[in-house]
Amino acid sequence: MVDKTNAEIDVVTHIDLQQVHFRKEADRNLDNLTVVTAVFDRDGNYVTSQQKVLELCLRDQNVAKFLQSGVKIESELNVKPGTYLMRTVVRDSESGQVSAMNSTVEIPE
Repeated sequence: MVDKTNAEIDVVTHIDLQQVHFRKEADRNLDNLTVVTAVFDRDGNYVTSQQKVLELCLRDQNVAKFLQSGVKIESELNVKPGTYLMRTVVRDSESGQVSAMNSTVEIPE
């Protein structure tokens, strides 16, 4: 049976690693990326959010591959039908740089 009072938003965030500032330790390139996806209703009220930390510990030979392809983070958020503003923020722990993206999503009843 389908529950029409709740829905799930599946968010896939692609992170370009070109601007990431890795810290070098031995043969590893280290950085932590904190990814927060928050959902707000049409009046700007907070509804829900999810935070994930991506701990990068890449060997030298893998850095070039990930710099070219980037990485994906997936999140699942439960909401009721309606129109929402979604905001995803990524923070690089090494440089302190922050990047954000907003999008609107409508969940039909």
